[in-house]
Amino acid sequence: MPRRPNIERPTSLNLKLPESMRARLDLILWSEVEGCVPKGRYQQFFLGLLQQYFDHLKESANVQPTDPVPDGTPPREGERRLD
Repeated sequence: MPRRPNIERPTSLNLKLPESMRARLDLILWSEVEGCVPKGRYQQFFLGLLQQYFDHLKESANVQPTDPVPDGTPPREGERRLD
């Protein structure tokens, strides 16, 4: 039986982290049984955090997840922000 097509197609995202942050993340996600970080664990971790963030936005105000976050910092050169 063929696999059903995914309604929400995945896209690739490359993320650069400082080595110290990556090491800390690896320690949290590490599996003693597998002897490494299990496949898909980074994705699961970041998707969970993003979902929590979007839920928080929804609860705190009527803000859409696509709206930029007004954090008070000036935009970098070439970056557009709608505060």
